[in-house]
Amino acid sequence: MKKIKIYAVISLFILLLALPTTLYLNAQQVSSATSEPGIQEGELLADIIVSKFEDAESWIGQMPLDQGSIFLMKRYGKPNALPEVDPATGLDNKYVLGVKVMFNKRGFNRFVVRPPRPIKIPGITKSLSIWVAGRNFSHTLMFHILDFNHETKLLKVGQLNFLGWKRLTFVIPPTLVQDEYHYSDLEGITFLGIAIETNPAESYGTFYVYFDELMAKTNIFNLSTQDKDDMIDNW
Repeated sequence: MKKIKIYAVISLFILLLALPTTLYLNAQQVSSATSEPGIQEGELLADIIVSKFEDAESWIGQMPLDQGSIFLMKRYGKPNALPEVDPATGLDNKYVLGVKVMFNKRGFNRFVVRPPRPIKIPGITKSLSIWVAGRNFSHTLMFHILDFNHETKLLKVGQLNFLGWKRLTFVIPPTLVQDEYHYSDLEGITFLGIAIETNPAESYGTFYVYFDELMAKTNIFNLSTQDKDDMIDNW
């Protein structure tokens, strides 16, 4: 009887030692089976060009008059990381959007740069990215968007405390409402513009910033499976 108890204790001890290893290996196998990080079942991801700013002359700058003045200009140039011609679309990449701000006073000032009209992004947006040429100011870049419920949101991308071109990316949280299971053709967000909130310690003098190639990574699975003869609820 004592030998049986000893064998039982030893067997249980060996099982407890082996259990964490088994769970760990199973978890590793599941994660490594994913072909690409961030892709889940039922997703079809695509890179969508929201704007290449080749139409920079049509963008609009807005800023309260008591805070300062804002000027926009279409400038020749691009980040070296971007090709002269986009291989996927054949679109040229010759120009960027230049923004110049002259401050009247210090404070948490804010200015907005908007496209000529709101841009509807197809599918469920997973992330938004943009190339920015910073001047090492601690101002905060934000995306101004409209969610599925037509509520405006400001998405804080990050600070502009760097010099030269840098690609900034904002990962869209799942809490941002982009769809409603009754209406797949209306899903997604609408891009309204770029907002910059200034650091009071550095909101004086003149500030320059440049933008190029605004991209969205979106899940277009629902759009790809939608019947071509389905009706559109836009009336």
